[in-house]
Amino acid sequence: MAPAGDQHSWHLYVVRLGDGAKVRAMSSSSACSRRGIGSAFHYIPLHLQPYWRERYDLKPEQFPHSQHAYERMVSRRCTRA
Repeated sequence: MAPAGDQHSWHLYVVRLGDGAKVRAMSSSSACSRRGIGSAFHYIPLHLQPYWRERYDLKPEQFPHSQHAYERMVSRRCTRA
């Protein structure tokens, strides 16, 4: 919560889907877009960034925790109506 008299700029937040979710981050993002809700993938781990991936021949299985998180997180943009 923002201190009294301040205004917060909460315009971007992360939704993390649980392991038991029946939908994956990619399809959840598409469904939101169809409903006019902005969403994006802001958290992309280094091992998937082209420079690092190609320079060091990185594979997702080398980074199971960050890969797991990436597959379950989507950023949402909040806008005023």
